[in-house]
Amino acid sequence: MLKKWDTNRKITALVYGAIFLIIFLCNFLTPYLVDDFNYRLSFATKEPLESVWEIIPSMAAHAQSMNGRLTAHSLVQLFMLMPRIVFDLVNSGMFCLLIWLITGYASKERSNLLAIAAFCAIWLYEPAFGEVNLWQDGAINYMWSTVVMLIYLKPFVRLYLDGNSGLDNAAAKLGFLIFSALAGSYSETSSAAAVFIAFLLVGISAWDAGWKINWYAAISVAVAAVGYLTIYMAPAQWVNKSTELSFKTLLNHFETATQMYTTFGILAAAAVVFLVVNLSELAEKKTILLGMVFAAGSLAANYIMIFAGYYPERSAAGAFVLLLTVLAIWVSPILKAGSWRTAVVSAMAVMMLATFPALVSGVKDVATTYLRITENERLIYACRDQGIVHVEVPMISPNTKYSALYGAKYLDMEDRYSWPNDSMSVYYGVESILGVPRVAEEP
Repeated sequence: MLKKWDTNRKITALVYGAIFLIIFLCNFLTPYLVDDFNYRLSFATKEPLESVWEIIPSMAAHAQSMNGRLTAHSLVQLFMLMPRIVFDLVNSGMFCLLIWLITGYASKERSNLLAIAAFCAIWLYEPAFGEVNLWQDGAINYMWSTVVMLIYLKPFVRLYLDGNSGLDNAAAKLGFLIFSALAGSYSETSSAAAVFIAFLLVGISAWDAGWKINWYAAISVAVAAVGYLTIYMAPAQWVNKSTELSFKTLLNHFETATQMYTTFGILAAAAVVFLVVNLSELAEKKTILLGMVFAAGSLAANYIMIFAGYYPERSAAGAFVLLLTVLAIWVSPILKAGSWRTAVVSAMAVMMLATFPALVSGVKDVATTYLRITENERLIYACRDQGIVHVEVPMISPNTKYSALYGAKYLDMEDRYSWPNDSMSVYYGVESILGVPRVAEEP
């Protein structure tokens, strides 16, 4: 009975429909925040963007002043030209696609149980959930980077498992080469991991084939690597993102990266258990090795941050998603035939139960943040209509990681002309905005 429900397409539609609605609700309740106001402006002229063509000079200036993540930020500015509801809909679809991709690496036969478990794991354990999945600038840079990464790796996984990448005609091969360059240029962390994993898969595929290298696959990896290097060709990348490469600094950053990985260490522990079970249950060698390759990519996405100036929680998205994909790959044989199946299904059920209160409190915090921002917007507009051009609004401090504002800077409380106050004042049509302490509310 469970297997019938697990593969039922109508239930699959219900599962993904429910996930879409939850994320869409949270997206709808997440207005523009922090850097979003900046990206509504051209970095070249500091004026609001009015056309797609203005994105090109804007990104050229962005490379000089911000960083080299131009592919992702071009998309950010593209969506800034559209009504916010468009992003809400597309982003909710991208979140569902992420779960579809993660579970797709487990088996060709879709599992509804695995899809629900993947959603629960993301909701419970992903660091900075709101920044990664709901904040417009953050979602395009971080969550979307993991979607691009998993799409990019599909042909390499198929090459390893089936001996054929599935790219059988010239148009598909040319299109994938272009996509490889874009995928490589998307993110410092997820793109690095994608190139690393693809390189390993090309290598072990050649090893399996008696050291016959698939040269198209190898060229695709090289193209992605070149795309990745373009991030670091931007002058601002070295100024704003790099760090001193002293032994002491790297050691401290190694410790920070290790601590970051432990924030979702429960997934790493589960991966070790699944690996041991697969080895004891004699799962296919390729399944075990594929999971190990993805685990290596997860570690690479995490520890590449030792070379960065700082390691915000949102930058762990690539490492987290790859580790979750490892679990999906290794849990599939257990769910099919292993003697540990009952224990694993029971653990998934417990995780689902734990997700419900976290879901309620998370959505509540997202909604509370939305209401407080809306109150501040009404105050700003009222002041503007009265001719008051220097506005003060109360600060907002969310309680959970599900609010995109959690851990982020809502407003500066000292300099009304600093970031993000300056770009926010342009958006609301006033001369300046300053954050002030919130008066304690009556109990």
